[in-house]
Amino acid sequence: MVRRGNIFGRLPFAAMLSLVLILGLIPAVLLGNLFIQQSLTDVKFAQQEKSGLDYLRPVWRIYMHQQAGTVTAADIAALKKAGLQYDRQFDTSDESRRLVELLEENPENDASASIEATETLMEEIGDHSHLVLDPDLDTYYLMDIVLLRSRGVMDALAERGTDDVPDNTARRDILRAVLSLKESVKRATEGNLDGSVGRSPLKAQSQQLATAARTYLNHPSRTTAEAFAKENDQLWSVTAHEMNRLLDVRITKLQDRLRFNLGVSGTVLLVVLVLAFLVIRALSGSLNRISHRVARLSEGDYASPVPGTDLHNDVGIIARALEDFVSLTNERQTLEATLLREREQSRVELEATITRVNAENRTLLDKVVEQQKESRANERRALTSLAADLEAHVSVLVSAARDAATRLDQSVNAMTDETATTQHQAEAAALAARQIRDTVDGVAVSIVAISTQLKALREQSEEGRTMADSTIESVDRATARIADFEEAADRVEAMQMLIANVANQTNLLALNASIEAARVGEAGKGFMVVADEVKSLAQSTRKATQDIADQMAGMRHAHAAVVAAFQSIFDAIRHLSLASRSISHGIDEQTDRITVVEQAIHAASGTVSGLCDSIAQADHSAADASRASRQIAADVGGVVDQLATLDQTFATFTRGMKEAQSVDSIAA
Repeated sequence: MVRRGNIFGRLPFAAMLSLVLILGLIPAVLLGNLFIQQSLTDVKFAQQEKSGLDYLRPVWRIYMHQQAGTVTAADIAALKKAGLQYDRQFDTSDESRRLVELLEENPENDASASIEATETLMEEIGDHSHLVLDPDLDTYYLMDIVLLRSRGVMDALAERGTDDVPDNTARRDILRAVLSLKESVKRATEGNLDGSVGRSPLKAQSQQLATAARTYLNHPSRTTAEAFAKENDQLWSVTAHEMNRLLDVRITKLQDRLRFNLGVSGTVLLVVLVLAFLVIRALSGSLNRISHRVARLSEGDYASPVPGTDLHNDVGIIARALEDFVSLTNERQTLEATLLREREQSRVELEATITRVNAENRTLLDKVVEQQKESRANERRALTSLAADLEAHVSVLVSAARDAATRLDQSVNAMTDETATTQHQAEAAALAARQIRDTVDGVAVSIVAISTQLKALREQSEEGRTMADSTIESVDRATARIADFEEAADRVEAMQMLIANVANQTNLLALNASIEAARVGEAGKGFMVVADEVKSLAQSTRKATQDIADQMAGMRHAHAAVVAAFQSIFDAIRHLSLASRSISHGIDEQTDRITVVEQAIHAASGTVSGLCDSIAQADHSAADASRASRQIAADVGGVVDQLATLDQTFATFTRGMKEAQSVDSIAA
């Protein structure tokens, strides 16, 4: 039964299949719409690039004429016309208006401001027309030539200065710009898939530009510069033409692809709708026939055939399942009739069996009653025999337990006396052990004090040894410094001998000069004065050298005395260090021995303490044993009383059992 709130349950099967088809077509339609929008966007993107390229043509013409200083009114008019057509589209009204104002103020356009305005307008056109963002490899490097490389060549050419002869920096800039442009041409040719760019005059024009650049650099003049600029302008025109052609090809391909995909999508959609209609009609017809057969089945028609069993789809599976259900229903009805007959026959047989079983049960019950009577007689005889045997055994056990309790009471009394004696002895031993522990503790305190003093003495010895070692190291360093002093003294003596030799040579030289001056006569008087001064200087140097030698001799005597004194100090400190080591070693040995004695005393103290604890524990154990023996004696008395009570109770139980047997025998 379909619920009232289930909307889909009230829809026909064909309607639900149609709804499923519609829901399946919605994503396909949305994807198709997304594809169409993307294709239109790509077409618009390429058209905007094409418009930007068209706008760049008059701007580039003005830029080239600015470089040559030949801007005309026709150029300005063409710029205004292009601005009216594209400024709103590319949002370049301000840049275009500023450039027109600068050009109209100075038609010759030899000012850098108008060139800068032209370059700004070109950059804005490249940005807003998406030329800079060109995603296609076919046109990307062409765009690079149109927007950047050709303009870079002109900028490098403009840097040559007022004269036509470029300097080294300008040469490098021109070569770099031309090489970059040729690299872009090469990449544009390699990136073109259909090879049309390679077949165009672009590559040949780039070679002509390179030739013009070499001609200009080898023979710089206004004529070669103008030829170079003209080749660059022609290359820009060829590149713009190729880029415009590739954009047209791209737009055509995008439009053709859009039309082809729309046609294919429409055809596929039509085929899908037709097939869906046929499938829905076939399924709904088969299901309607099956539903009518189910309605007749609910009315009790089990003989009619089920339609659709010959189909090989899900409907055929449902039809065959329905046919199996009808067959099973017929078989079930046949089985129910058979079961009713068998049930009635089984009921009759069961009643006869119950009657026979009741008769047999009554016979068995009589036999069981006779067996129970015989069993009770046997039980009474067995109980009587067991009661007699139990009475005899219990009497013997009670007598033995009473004798054992008496002996246990005597043993407990003896153990109590022994426990009291042991307790007194344990108290005396505990007192002696405590005295021994106090004596050992006093000795341990003395040993600890001696050990502490030895440790302090060892620390002082260690400090003395450390100071001696430090002093030895200081003496070693001082000895090294004295050795350095001796080496310095040797170097000073060598220098003193060298100075003495120089002074002797100078003295001889002055003597020779004096002789030569005297030989010349009046003409050599001036030279004679210089020779005397040099001789005087040589004598002063020789005297100073002798003073240095004397001082060095005194310093060497002092050095020998210092070395001897340091050696004495070193021997004394080394002897002191060895003595400190011996003392420290002896203190260490005494400390180790005292440590062993201290450990032994501590161990003895621990042992005595353990002995005291053991004696105290033995004392407590003896007291506990005394209390336990007294408790055992009391418990033994209770056991004796309980045995007497048990004997009386068992006698009463035996008499009751005999009386019960007598009554049972009378009743039987």
